[in-house]
Amino acid sequence: MPGERATLAELRRVPAQTLASFDDPALSLAPSFIVGDAAVPRSILAAFQAQQQAAVPLMVGNNSDETSVALAFGIQPAALVQKLGATRIAVRPLYRGVTDDAELGRQVVRDVVFTAFARRIAVLQSERTPTWRYHYSRLSSNAQNQPGVGHGGEIPAVFGTGYSCECLGAPLTPADRAAGAALAERWVAFARSGEPTASSGARWPADSRARPVVLEFADAEAVQPDFMRQRLNTFIGALNLLGAARPGR
Repeated sequence: MPGERATLAELRRVPAQTLASFDDPALSLAPSFIVGDAAVPRSILAAFQAQQQAAVPLMVGNNSDETSVALAFGIQPAALVQKLGATRIAVRPLYRGVTDDAELGRQVVRDVVFTAFARRIAVLQSERTPTWRYHYSRLSSNAQNQPGVGHGGEIPAVFGTGYSCECLGAPLTPADRAAGAALAERWVAFARSGEPTASSGARWPADSRARPVVLEFADAEAVQPDFMRQRLNTFIGALNLLGAARPGR
């Protein structure tokens, strides 16, 4: 097969078993997705920067252990910290009290890839429409040996499937179900009206460039102004510089 010049018809003739047999990590783009084809002609961030996104209210956020994605693809957070080299000197003050490289790597990966990205998208969208940002850190009551809520871990709560998905590692308690119902109420309200209101709990302020704020879903809901502000500003500034230095930008 002629590599990148292969036609769609040629690719369709490849048996699924052949594709499933490839286990060399070098052959995978995971956990990234392909950008530049007809389906996704530019990255999500580039589309927002060019104001090509829909001008509709947005709710965006992330979870407390998004590094579960990296681990699933064999990426070790501690190894990433080692690769930072001298840069670690600048990163460590952003995570006071964190001395273990694995834990530092876990939090840095989460914040650079997910928390900072959500903030960047929220800032861009808030210039056009109301935008709300969240941080989900509530573990189920029976959860054990988990550093935080993994990637997508809020979805069972939103859709009320935590009792049947067998994806939480422990049965739900009545308190878990109540917290999930409160979360789902906000998502339903947002879908209906464009604002994540609730009959009880905290009032969720909109996020903006000038007034960064998240609603954290922990054991209780908590409005967190200036959430991770110093570290996010540091990472976003560095990412902006890296983006500006890319050829063709």
